[in-house]
Amino acid sequence: MRMAALAVLVLCCCLGVVTDAQSCQCSKRTPFLGTVAESDLVVRGEIDAYGERQARGVEVYESLVLRVKETLRGSTESKKIVIRGGDGKNCVFEIYPRFFEAGGEYVFSVKSVDGADYTLQSCAESWLRISEGIVRGAIASEQQSTMTYEELAIHVAGVAYQPESSRESQ
Repeated sequence: MRMAALAVLVLCCCLGVVTDAQSCQCSKRTPFLGTVAESDLVVRGEIDAYGERQARGVEVYESLVLRVKETLRGSTESKKIVIRGGDGKNCVFEIYPRFFEAGGEYVFSVKSVDGADYTLQSCAESWLRISEGIVRGAIASEQQSTMTYEELAIHVAGVAYQPESSRESQ
């Protein structure tokens, strides 16, 4: 019996079956402005609700519903969009209420999944929290920083993103 269990374990490892212990590892996270060029939609909105709760021991959801207040890039006719989170294995951030507060205001840079729903980007800062007109997070580098929402909107609408490190070398 022990040999059969060992054989199944070896087979699973050889086939590349992913376990919770093998969760994603990102060598570095792309800052928010670095995600904009690859995104299908950049929107400002308020978190309206959460999708189905994932069957795990922590409070984490498969998605959130965002009430769109403004579209900065791309287009959507919807007043509400669904943004799917990750599962801890695919390098896409999961939907934890401690990070995505119901009623909280955010800017999201997302990719279309199936023409109807969107997803956060992998290994990237795909969202910024807005509080009193100020956005906070890894905006232009991996370092946490702040700027006004209006400044961010100009950057999103403007010229292609250039990492701070390459600007410093010019």
